[in-house]
Amino acid sequence: MNNIQEDHHSQEPDSFETWINERPKWLQSAARLLIDSKRMPNDAEITELARLCFKEASGAKEGYSKIVPGALAQAAQRPELRINKISGVSGINAIKADATLAFGNTNLTVIYGANGSGKTSFSRILKQACGSRAKDEMLGNVFSNEPPPAAADIELSISGKAQLVSWTLSGGVLAHLRHVHVFDTKAAQMYMGKNEATYEPSRMRFNSSLIVICDRVSTFLKQEKKTLASKLPSTPPILIYAAPIQWLNTLKATTKLEVIEQKCEFSKELDDERVATETALAQKDVEGRLKVITQDRLVYKRIKDGIDSLKSALVDEAIQAVITARSDANKKRNIANEEAKKVFANVALDGVGQSTWMCTMEACKRIL
Repeated sequence: MNNIQEDHHSQEPDSFETWINERPKWLQSAARLLIDSKRMPNDAEITELARLCFKEASGAKEGYSKIVPGALAQAAQRPELRINKISGVSGINAIKADATLAFGNTNLTVIYGANGSGKTSFSRILKQACGSRAKDEMLGNVFSNEPPPAAADIELSISGKAQLVSWTLSGGVLAHLRHVHVFDTKAAQMYMGKNEATYEPSRMRFNSSLIVICDRVSTFLKQEKKTLASKLPSTPPILIYAAPIQWLNTLKATTKLEVIEQKCEFSKELDDERVATETALAQKDVEGRLKVITQDRLVYKRIKDGIDSLKSALVDEAIQAVITARSDANKKRNIANEEAKKVFANVALDGVGQSTWMCTMEACKRIL
Protein backbone atom coordinates (compact mmCIF):
# COMPACT_ATOMS: atom_id res chain seq x y z
CA MET A 1 0.00 0.00 0.00
CA ASN A 2 1.14 3.55 -0.62
CA ASN A 3 2.63 5.60 2.18
CA ILE A 4 2.31 9.33 2.72
CA GLN A 5 5.14 11.41 4.10
CA GLU A 6 4.89 11.38 7.86
CA ASP A 7 5.86 15.01 8.36
CA HIS A 8 3.00 15.91 10.71
CA HIS A 9 4.62 14.93 14.00
CA SER A 10 4.29 18.46 15.29
CA GLN A 11 0.50 18.32 14.90
CA GLU A 12 -1.88 16.87 17.44
CA PRO A 13 -4.52 14.41 16.12
CA ASP A 14 -8.03 15.79 16.14
CA SER A 15 -10.93 13.86 17.70
CA PHE A 16 -11.84 12.20 14.39
CA GLU A 17 -8.29 10.97 13.81
CA THR A 18 -8.09 9.76 17.42
CA TRP A 19 -11.31 7.81 16.92
CA ILE A 20 -9.97 6.16 13.76
CA ASN A 21 -6.72 5.20 15.52
CA GLU A 22 -8.81 3.35 18.12
CA ARG A 23 -10.38 1.09 15.46
CA PRO A 24 -8.96 -2.35 14.48
CA LYS A 25 -5.54 -2.11 12.90
CA TRP A 26 -6.68 -3.45 9.53
CA LEU A 27 -9.38 -0.75 9.39
CA GLN A 28 -6.76 1.88 10.17
CA SER A 29 -4.84 0.54 7.17
CA ALA A 30 -8.01 0.91 5.07
CA ALA A 31 -8.39 4.53 6.25
CA ARG A 32 -4.76 5.20 5.34
CA LEU A 33 -5.34 3.70 1.89
CA LEU A 34 -8.37 5.95 1.34
CA ILE A 35 -6.36 9.03 2.28
CA ASP A 36 -3.37 8.10 0.14
CA SER A 37 -5.21 7.01 -3.02
CA LYS A 38 -8.28 9.32 -2.68
CA ARG A 39 -10.44 6.55 -4.15
CA MET A 40 -12.17 3.32 -3.17
CA PRO A 41 -9.93 0.20 -3.06
CA ASN A 42 -9.83 -2.09 -6.07
CA ASP A 43 -10.26 -5.88 -5.83
CA ALA A 44 -6.56 -6.53 -5.21
CA GLU A 45 -6.50 -4.01 -2.38
CA ILE A 46 -9.64 -5.50 -0.84
CA THR A 47 -7.88 -8.88 -0.88
CA GLU A 48 -4.91 -7.34 0.91
CA LEU A 49 -7.17 -5.71 3.51
CA ALA A 50 -8.89 -9.07 4.08
CA ARG A 51 -5.47 -10.63 4.61
CA LEU A 52 -4.65 -7.94 7.19
CA CYS A 53 -8.00 -8.56 8.92
CA PHE A 54 -7.25 -12.29 9.16
CA LYS A 55 -3.72 -11.53 10.29
CA GLU A 56 -4.96 -9.28 13.10
CA ALA A 57 -7.52 -11.88 14.19
CA SER A 58 -4.64 -14.37 14.45
CA GLY A 59 -2.86 -12.09 16.92
CA ALA A 60 -0.23 -10.44 14.72
CA LYS A 61 0.82 -7.00 15.98
CA GLU A 62 2.97 -5.68 13.11
CA GLY A 63 2.55 -4.96 9.41
CA TYR A 64 -0.28 -2.42 9.48
CA SER A 65 -0.58 1.23 8.44
CA LYS A 66 -2.12 4.07 10.40
CA ILE A 67 -3.00 7.66 9.70
CA VAL A 68 -0.68 10.30 11.11
CA PRO A 69 -1.82 13.54 12.75
CA GLY A 70 -3.02 16.02 10.16
CA ALA A 71 -3.34 13.45 7.37
CA LEU A 72 -7.08 14.02 6.95
CA ALA A 73 -6.66 17.77 6.91
CA GLN A 74 -3.86 17.48 4.36
CA ALA A 75 -5.96 15.19 2.18
CA ALA A 76 -8.82 17.68 2.29
CA GLN A 77 -6.55 20.54 1.22
CA ARG A 78 -6.37 21.08 -2.52
CA PRO A 79 -4.50 23.62 -4.60
CA GLU A 80 -6.32 26.88 -5.35
CA LEU A 81 -8.39 26.39 -8.46
CA ARG A 82 -10.14 28.94 -10.64
CA ILE A 83 -12.01 28.58 -13.93
CA ASN A 84 -10.83 31.50 -16.05
CA LYS A 85 -12.86 30.96 -19.21
CA ILE A 86 -14.60 28.56 -21.53
CA SER A 87 -13.65 28.82 -25.19
CA GLY A 88 -13.53 26.83 -28.41
CA VAL A 89 -17.12 25.58 -27.93
CA SER A 90 -18.46 23.27 -30.64
CA GLY A 91 -21.49 21.02 -31.09
CA ILE A 92 -23.30 22.25 -27.99
CA ASN A 93 -26.91 23.41 -28.23
CA ALA A 94 -27.26 26.82 -29.83
CA ILE A 95 -23.84 28.19 -28.82
CA LYS A 96 -22.10 29.41 -31.90
CA ALA A 97 -18.80 27.84 -32.89
CA ASP A 98 -15.69 29.11 -31.05
CA ALA A 99 -17.80 31.08 -28.57
CA THR A 100 -15.97 32.23 -25.41
CA LEU A 101 -17.16 33.00 -21.88
CA ALA A 102 -14.65 34.67 -19.54
CA PHE A 103 -15.18 34.67 -15.74
CA GLY A 104 -12.69 37.39 -14.82
CA ASN A 105 -10.33 37.32 -11.84
CA THR A 106 -12.72 38.23 -9.01
CA ASN A 107 -14.46 35.97 -6.51
CA LEU A 108 -17.91 36.69 -7.92
CA THR A 109 -18.93 36.77 -11.58
CA VAL A 110 -22.44 37.54 -12.82
CA ILE A 111 -23.41 36.12 -16.22
CA TYR A 112 -26.35 37.83 -17.86
CA GLY A 113 -27.86 38.03 -21.33
CA ALA A 114 -31.03 37.76 -23.32
CA ASN A 115 -33.02 34.55 -23.63
CA GLY A 116 -31.35 32.16 -26.06
CA SER A 117 -27.94 33.81 -25.74
CA GLY A 118 -26.37 30.62 -24.31
CA LYS A 119 -26.28 31.15 -20.53
CA THR A 120 -27.91 27.77 -19.79
CA SER A 121 -25.78 26.01 -22.39
CA PHE A 122 -22.56 27.23 -20.76
CA SER A 123 -23.85 26.05 -17.35
CA ARG A 124 -24.51 22.65 -18.89
CA ILE A 125 -20.89 22.49 -20.04
CA LEU A 126 -19.74 23.20 -16.48
CA LYS A 127 -22.06 20.58 -14.99
CA GLN A 128 -20.86 17.94 -17.44
CA ALA A 129 -17.17 18.81 -17.01
CA CYS A 130 -17.44 18.87 -13.18
CA GLY A 131 -19.53 15.70 -12.87
CA SER A 132 -22.64 17.24 -11.33
CA ARG A 133 -25.30 14.80 -10.12
CA ALA A 134 -27.91 16.88 -11.94
CA LYS A 135 -26.59 16.90 -15.50
CA ASP A 136 -28.65 18.22 -18.41
CA GLU A 137 -28.88 16.74 -21.88
CA MET A 138 -26.68 18.39 -24.47
CA LEU A 139 -27.85 18.63 -28.09
CA GLY A 140 -25.94 19.50 -31.23
CA ASN A 141 -27.01 21.72 -34.12
CA VAL A 142 -30.15 20.05 -35.46
CA PHE A 143 -29.79 21.97 -38.72
CA SER A 144 -26.33 20.54 -39.47
CA ASN A 145 -26.05 17.33 -41.48
CA GLU A 146 -22.89 16.33 -39.61
CA PRO A 147 -22.88 18.07 -36.23
CA PRO A 148 -19.43 18.12 -34.58
CA PRO A 149 -18.97 16.33 -31.26
CA ALA A 150 -19.68 18.32 -28.11
CA ALA A 151 -16.40 19.84 -26.94
CA ALA A 152 -14.87 22.94 -25.40
CA ASP A 153 -11.58 24.29 -24.08
CA ILE A 154 -11.57 25.25 -20.39
CA GLU A 155 -8.81 27.49 -19.07
CA LEU A 156 -7.98 26.79 -15.44
CA SER A 157 -5.75 28.54 -12.94
CA ILE A 158 -4.15 26.01 -10.56
CA SER A 159 -2.17 27.61 -7.74
CA GLY A 160 -1.80 30.72 -9.90
CA LYS A 161 -0.60 28.86 -13.01
CA ALA A 162 -2.84 28.97 -16.11
CA GLN A 163 -3.57 25.69 -17.84
CA LEU A 164 -5.79 25.02 -20.87
CA VAL A 165 -7.68 21.74 -20.73
CA SER A 166 -9.65 20.24 -23.60
CA TRP A 167 -12.99 18.70 -22.70
CA THR A 168 -15.30 16.47 -24.74
CA LEU A 169 -18.70 15.11 -23.80
CA SER A 170 -17.58 11.56 -24.58
CA GLY A 171 -14.53 11.99 -22.31
CA GLY A 172 -16.68 12.63 -19.24
CA VAL A 173 -15.58 14.49 -16.14
CA LEU A 174 -12.29 16.42 -16.10
CA ALA A 175 -9.95 15.16 -13.38
CA HIS A 176 -9.10 18.73 -12.28
CA LEU A 177 -12.79 19.62 -11.83
CA ARG A 178 -14.18 16.45 -10.24
CA HIS A 179 -14.32 18.09 -6.79
CA VAL A 180 -16.08 21.24 -8.03
CA HIS A 181 -19.76 21.49 -7.04
CA VAL A 182 -22.16 23.11 -9.48
CA PHE A 183 -25.28 24.07 -7.54
CA ASP A 184 -28.51 25.21 -9.15
CA THR A 185 -32.23 24.59 -8.69
CA LYS A 186 -32.06 21.15 -10.28
CA ALA A 187 -29.02 20.16 -8.20
CA ALA A 188 -30.82 21.32 -5.05
CA GLN A 189 -33.60 18.85 -5.77
CA MET A 190 -30.98 16.07 -5.87
CA TYR A 191 -29.63 16.93 -2.41
CA MET A 192 -32.80 18.06 -0.66
CA GLY A 193 -35.91 15.96 -0.14
CA LYS A 194 -39.10 17.04 1.49
CA ASN A 195 -37.85 16.49 5.03
CA GLU A 196 -34.11 15.78 4.97
CA ALA A 197 -30.89 16.66 3.25
CA THR A 198 -28.94 13.95 1.43
CA TYR A 199 -25.68 15.89 1.18
CA GLU A 200 -22.83 14.38 3.22
CA PRO A 201 -19.93 16.39 4.66
CA SER A 202 -16.49 15.11 3.68
CA ARG A 203 -15.83 13.24 6.94
CA MET A 204 -19.24 11.61 6.82
CA ARG A 205 -18.44 10.45 3.30
CA PHE A 206 -15.14 9.12 4.66
CA ASN A 207 -17.03 7.04 7.23
CA SER A 208 -19.48 5.86 4.56
CA SER A 209 -16.51 4.73 2.46
CA LEU A 210 -15.09 2.78 5.42
CA ILE A 211 -18.47 1.06 5.88
CA VAL A 212 -18.50 0.03 2.22
CA ILE A 213 -14.94 -1.30 2.58
CA CYS A 214 -15.96 -3.32 5.67
CA ASP A 215 -18.85 -4.86 3.74
CA ARG A 216 -16.59 -5.79 0.84
CA VAL A 217 -13.97 -7.33 3.15
CA SER A 218 -16.70 -9.25 4.98
CA THR A 219 -18.07 -10.61 1.69
CA PHE A 220 -14.55 -11.63 0.58
CA LEU A 221 -13.87 -13.47 3.86
CA LYS A 222 -17.20 -15.31 3.70
CA GLN A 223 -16.40 -16.49 0.17
CA GLU A 224 -12.93 -17.59 1.29
CA LYS A 225 -14.44 -19.49 4.23
CA LYS A 226 -16.60 -21.55 1.87
CA THR A 227 -13.52 -22.71 -0.04
CA LEU A 228 -11.68 -23.93 3.06
CA ALA A 229 -11.73 -27.64 3.86
CA SER A 230 -12.29 -28.59 7.48
CA LYS A 231 -9.24 -30.08 9.22
CA LEU A 232 -11.37 -31.83 11.82
CA PRO A 233 -11.53 -35.63 11.56
CA SER A 234 -14.58 -37.01 9.82
CA THR A 235 -17.22 -38.36 12.18
CA PRO A 236 -18.91 -41.72 11.54
CA PRO A 237 -22.69 -41.26 11.22
CA ILE A 238 -23.32 -43.51 14.23
CA LEU A 239 -21.34 -41.10 16.47
CA ILE A 240 -22.80 -37.79 15.27
CA TYR A 241 -24.98 -37.38 18.36
CA ALA A 242 -22.40 -38.64 20.86
CA ALA A 243 -21.56 -36.15 23.63
CA PRO A 244 -17.79 -35.94 22.82
CA ILE A 245 -18.54 -35.24 19.15
CA GLN A 246 -21.11 -32.59 20.09
CA TRP A 247 -18.47 -30.89 22.21
CA LEU A 248 -15.84 -31.21 19.50
CA ASN A 249 -18.12 -29.35 17.09
CA THR A 250 -18.24 -26.39 19.51
CA LEU A 251 -14.47 -25.86 19.48
CA LYS A 252 -13.41 -22.34 18.50
CA ALA A 253 -10.21 -20.35 18.46
CA THR A 254 -11.37 -18.69 21.67
CA THR A 255 -11.86 -21.97 23.57
CA LYS A 256 -9.67 -21.87 26.68
CA LEU A 257 -6.86 -24.41 27.11
CA GLU A 258 -8.14 -25.36 30.57
CA VAL A 259 -11.48 -26.42 29.11
CA ILE A 260 -9.77 -28.51 26.41
CA GLU A 261 -7.50 -30.22 28.95
CA GLN A 262 -10.47 -30.99 31.20
CA LYS A 263 -12.49 -32.50 28.37
CA CYS A 264 -9.51 -34.44 27.00
CA GLU A 265 -8.35 -35.92 30.32
CA PHE A 266 -7.44 -39.60 29.86
CA SER A 267 -8.39 -41.46 33.07
CA LYS A 268 -7.14 -44.88 34.26
CA GLU A 269 -10.54 -46.42 33.43
CA LEU A 270 -10.24 -45.21 29.84
CA ASP A 271 -6.68 -46.51 29.66
CA ASP A 272 -7.79 -49.93 30.95
CA GLU A 273 -10.54 -49.95 28.35
CA ARG A 274 -7.98 -49.08 25.67
CA VAL A 275 -5.70 -51.93 26.76
CA ALA A 276 -8.59 -54.38 26.77
CA THR A 277 -9.70 -53.26 23.33
CA GLU A 278 -6.19 -53.50 21.91
CA THR A 279 -5.80 -56.95 23.45
CA ALA A 280 -9.08 -58.05 21.88
CA LEU A 281 -8.02 -56.68 18.51
CA ALA A 282 -4.69 -58.50 18.79
CA GLN A 283 -6.36 -61.92 19.01
CA LYS A 284 -5.18 -64.24 16.25
CA ASP A 285 -7.84 -66.97 16.50
CA VAL A 286 -10.77 -64.60 16.12
CA GLU A 287 -13.26 -67.34 15.24
CA GLY A 288 -12.30 -69.44 18.28
CA ARG A 289 -12.44 -66.37 20.51
CA LEU A 290 -15.95 -65.58 19.24
CA LYS A 291 -17.06 -69.12 20.19
CA VAL A 292 -15.67 -68.69 23.71
CA ILE A 293 -17.41 -65.35 24.03
CA THR A 294 -20.68 -66.90 22.86
CA GLN A 295 -20.41 -69.69 25.46
CA ASP A 296 -19.53 -67.18 28.16
CA ARG A 297 -22.57 -65.15 27.26
CA LEU A 298 -24.80 -68.24 27.63
CA VAL A 299 -23.32 -68.98 31.06
CA TYR A 300 -23.76 -65.38 32.13
CA LYS A 301 -27.34 -65.46 30.90
CA ARG A 302 -28.13 -68.57 32.99
CA ILE A 303 -26.57 -66.94 36.06
CA LYS A 304 -28.53 -63.78 35.42
CA ASP A 305 -31.79 -65.72 35.00
CA GLY A 306 -31.14 -67.58 38.28
CA ILE A 307 -30.40 -64.37 40.12
CA ASP A 308 -33.51 -62.77 38.66
CA SER A 309 -35.56 -65.79 39.84
CA LEU A 310 -34.14 -65.52 43.35
CA LYS A 311 -34.68 -61.82 43.31
CA SER A 312 -38.32 -62.22 42.30
CA ALA A 313 -38.78 -64.77 45.12
CA LEU A 314 -37.34 -62.35 47.61
CA VAL A 315 -39.49 -59.42 46.78
CA ASP A 316 -41.42 -57.87 49.64
CA GLU A 317 -44.75 -59.40 48.53
CA ALA A 318 -43.40 -62.98 48.53
CA ILE A 319 -41.71 -62.64 51.91
CA GLN A 320 -44.84 -61.10 53.39
CA ALA A 321 -46.93 -64.06 52.10
CA VAL A 322 -44.57 -66.55 53.87
CA ILE A 323 -44.72 -64.55 57.10
CA THR A 324 -48.52 -64.39 56.93
CA ALA A 325 -48.83 -68.16 56.27
CA ARG A 326 -46.57 -69.03 59.23
CA SER A 327 -48.44 -66.69 61.54
CA ASP A 328 -51.75 -68.22 60.43
CA ALA A 329 -50.43 -71.76 61.11
CA ASN A 330 -49.29 -70.79 64.62
CA LYS A 331 -52.71 -69.34 65.42
CA LYS A 332 -54.47 -72.50 64.27
CA ARG A 333 -52.12 -74.73 66.32
CA ASN A 334 -52.76 -72.69 69.44
CA ILE A 335 -56.54 -72.86 68.91
CA ALA A 336 -56.39 -76.67 68.46
CA ASN A 337 -54.37 -77.10 71.64
CA GLU A 338 -56.81 -74.98 73.62
CA GLU A 339 -59.81 -76.93 72.33
CA ALA A 340 -58.14 -80.28 73.05
CA LYS A 341 -57.46 -79.24 76.61
CA LYS A 342 -61.11 -78.34 77.12
CA VAL A 343 -62.31 -81.71 75.82
CA PHE A 344 -59.78 -84.05 77.39
CA ALA A 345 -58.59 -82.20 80.46
CA ASN A 346 -60.80 -84.10 83.05
CA VAL A 347 -61.74 -87.22 81.05
CA ALA A 348 -59.93 -90.50 81.58
CA LEU A 349 -59.43 -92.28 78.29
CA ASP A 350 -58.38 -95.84 77.76
CA GLY A 351 -54.91 -96.28 76.46
CA VAL A 352 -53.66 -92.81 77.46
CA GLY A 353 -49.91 -92.97 77.85
CA GLN A 354 -49.57 -96.14 75.86
CA SER A 355 -47.46 -96.37 72.72
CA THR A 356 -50.49 -96.31 70.40
CA TRP A 357 -51.76 -93.17 72.03
CA MET A 358 -48.37 -91.49 71.85
CA CYS A 359 -47.99 -92.25 68.12
CA THR A 360 -51.41 -90.85 67.44
CA MET A 361 -50.58 -87.64 69.26
CA GLU A 362 -47.31 -87.19 67.41
CA ALA A 363 -49.13 -87.64 64.08
CA CYS A 364 -51.69 -84.98 65.05
CA LYS A 365 -48.94 -82.57 65.96
CA ARG A 366 -47.24 -83.03 62.63
CA ILE A 367 -50.49 -82.37 60.79
CA LEU A 368 -51.12 -79.19 62.73
